[in-house]
Amino acid sequence: NNNPIVGNIPTSPLGSGAAANPPYQSRRLPRPKPNKTPGIKNVSPKDLPDLGEEIAKNEKEKIEAEKKAAQDSNIEASKDEDDGSFNSRPLEDWGKIYGERILKKEIDVNAPFTVEVVAKLDEKGKLIKPQVTAKKDSDPKMLEVAKAGIAAFSDTNLLKPLYELGGRDIVITFSQDADNLQAIIKTKTPSPERANSLQSNLKLVMQGASNFMKEGSDEANLMSRAQLATDKNFLIINFLISNEEKTQLIEKNLRSLEEKLKKNQTNGGLAENKASVK
Repeated sequence: NNNPIVGNIPTSPLGSGAAANPPYQSRRLPRPKPNKTPGIKNVSPKDLPDLGEEIAKNEKEKIEAEKKAAQDSNIEASKDEDDGSFNSRPLEDWGKIYGERILKKEIDVNAPFTVEVVAKLDEKGKLIKPQVTAKKDSDPKMLEVAKAGIAAFSDTNLLKPLYELGGRDIVITFSQDADNLQAIIKTKTPSPERANSLQSNLKLVMQGASNFMKEGSDEANLMSRAQLATDKNFLIINFLISNEEKTQLIEKNLRSLEEKLKKNQTNGGLAENKASVK
C-alpha cells in the first residue's frame, strides 16, 4: 500500500465503544432423523395356499346364489302373474316335492285315506277359510299328500269358473281305497233348477278350457275324467281313477322326475368340475 493511512484510527467502524469483534451468536437447528428402511424378513411360507380350491369354492357359492335368486324371482313372478287364469305351477311343484319322497320310498302311494275340506270360493276360485277333517284309519303320510294336493289344486284357479257361475260354498272329498282314487266336489245352489243350469254352463266352460291344455297332459286327462251331476240343490263334480290307471300315471311322472333330477345332478357336477379347473 503506497499511501497508508496514519493517525488515530478507530478500532471499530461503529465507534470507539463497540467491540471490535462481537461474538457470533450461532443458532442450533434440530438434527434431522435418519431415514430407516424397514427390513424385509427373509422368511418363506412352508405351504402356499391352494388357489384352485378357493376359486372352486367361490364359484360354487356364486352358482348357489344365482339359483336362489332365480327361485326368488320365480316366486315373485308367480305372485305377480296370478290374475286368476289357469296356473299349472302349483300342481307341478306339488308333484316334484312328493315325487322325490316317493322315489325315496318314504310314502306308500297305495295306502288308504279320506279327507274332507269345507270352504268358500273367492273370485279366483281359491279355497278360503277351509275346515279339514280326516277319517281315523287314514294313512298319515298320504293325508299329508292329499291335503297339499287340494291346496295346490286350489292355487291352479281351476275352480274359478265355478265361482263365476254362482258357486260359493264348496265341499271337497278326496279319498283312496283298494280300488280307486276319487275326488268329489259339491257346491250348493239356491234351487234344483239353478243346479241344472250350473251343470250345463260348467260343462261348456270345461270343454272350452280343455282346448287350451296340452294334449295328453295330466291336466287334460283330469279334465276329461270329470263327471257332472246334480242332486237336488247340489252340483256334483266327480273325478274317479282306478288304481291301475293311477299307478301308470304316477310311474310316468316319477320317470320324468327322476330324469330331471339326474340331469340337474350331472349339470351341477360339471359346473363344480369346471370351477375347479379354473
